[in-house]
Amino acid sequence: MLLGIHTPTPEGLVVEELPAGDGWTVVREVGKLGYVVFEYRCCEEDIGEDIGQTIDNADITFLLERVAELEKLCGRLRQERPTSIELPQHKWNLKKARQRFRRWYQEHDVLNLDVRTELRPLVISILNAGGDQPSDPTGDPDFLIRAYETGDIGVLENYVRRKLDRPPLILSRIPQEIASLLRDANEAYRFGLFRAVAALCRATLEKTLRMILEVGLDGLAVPIDRDDLKILINSLPDRFLRKAGRDFAHEIRLGANEVLHHGKELSEDEAWALLVRTARIVDALLNRSRSLKGT
Repeated sequence: MLLGIHTPTPEGLVVEELPAGDGWTVVREVGKLGYVVFEYRCCEEDIGEDIGQTIDNADITFLLERVAELEKLCGRLRQERPTSIELPQHKWNLKKARQRFRRWYQEHDVLNLDVRTELRPLVISILNAGGDQPSDPTGDPDFLIRAYETGDIGVLENYVRRKLDRPPLILSRIPQEIASLLRDANEAYRFGLFRAVAALCRATLEKTLRMILEVGLDGLAVPIDRDDLKILINSLPDRFLRKAGRDFAHEIRLGANEVLHHGKELSEDEAWALLVRTARIVDALLNRSRSLKGT
């Protein structure tokens, strides 16, 4: 069954639908010279009284691999055949593929983006580029429309400004409960709830340490007093957390304590720095834990 997805896409890609059986449809978004930029499976289903579309494993890796392939292809054509008629066509495909990924990311608002390690620098470069976005998002004539469409009503201008101004937090595979805490901290930052950011960053660090200690890796001593975050941090051996990382963790702990117990006010920049610092050390701890387990 074909879904009648609107074509072209906002990027100008032509949509092709191919029946795949069992109610599923293969959707291809095609650029110039018939180049398939994005391909995924999609089906239509009843949701209460409405009809909705369910995407089955829209593997974003496919799109990222296409971006990487197009970058190499354009580089090769520039060197070997700079006057080739194919070069401007594939440069167009590359531009639209990067725009398509940014739109996918904005629509899904993904924090825990699980992609292969070698693709992570590409993700960061695409999202940080955003050359088609205005430097001041509030100056975009579609600013209010987009904000209402995504439900970002609240303190409208500041929420959307923080959402668009700050770079994305790109992490490796992390457990859902950790991703959920970081996502809440990110949302608290966007809403300007900076004390909540401090509390959630502290909770994220503590939850990560407890998860690692509960695994019971060889040579990892579980402290008697598990309620003290300072003791939890100091209980990890150097193979998990060297001095610089341990100091980093204590900065998060002490910074949150100042806010939660002594009423310190956090500025917007301080809250963002605390969030980034927490994401980095959690990512490093979980990566180290997986490497020591051999997974």
